[in-house]
Amino acid sequence: MTAAAPFNATGGAPPLLEIENLGKRFGGFIALDNITLSIPAGERLGLIGPNGSGKSTLVNCICGTLRNEQGTVQFGGQRLDGLQAHQRTHLGLARSFQLPRPFVSLTLADNIRIPLLYTVAARSGSHHAAHAIEERCVGLTHYEIEDILSLLIRLNEQGVTIILIEHIMSAVMSFSRRLVVLVSGRKIADGMPDDVMRDPEVERAYLGQ
Repeated sequence: MTAAAPFNATGGAPPLLEIENLGKRFGGFIALDNITLSIPAGERLGLIGPNGSGKSTLVNCICGTLRNEQGTVQFGGQRLDGLQAHQRTHLGLARSFQLPRPFVSLTLADNIRIPLLYTVAARSGSHHAAHAIEERCVGLTHYEIEDILSLLIRLNEQGVTIILIEHIMSAVMSFSRRLVVLVSGRKIADGMPDDVMRDPEVERAYLGQ
């Protein structure tokens, strides 16, 4: 496994979200294989990889939708083992979904803001808020994608740490200050976006070169 040096937005401060040796199985299938990841407060992290690489499983284990059999997740210095998804949300950890069921009376931007009500608003003045976004941009116009990215960047500037899962690489590269690549449940790269995309293992496994 190759990995570039990860970007640290806080200059060595303790991470907001820390994942150590996370493992998840579905029967005999290994969905996550010893994932270790530190995310500082204020990060804009792009999480990429082919379909079935473990991206959604990782987010589900972080947020409490799934229980990992191995490893630990800490948020704001607190271990999340045993906490339900709603309890993790009240601590400041929220997510949006790949296949959303939006409130039809609200705009797209307002629908994205809904999961933040119990994180940013409930923890006003605290930097301990993180949001995992799995909103698919497929089918959206260039201008709609730009609007979504602008909203996410504004939220990040307000103190929200964001993990973005998206398959449109132009959107990921435009948003992310750091990229993590998963392939077959393993983390194969972690670092500055341009460095990660030049990694030979990423080119072979993710880009098919």
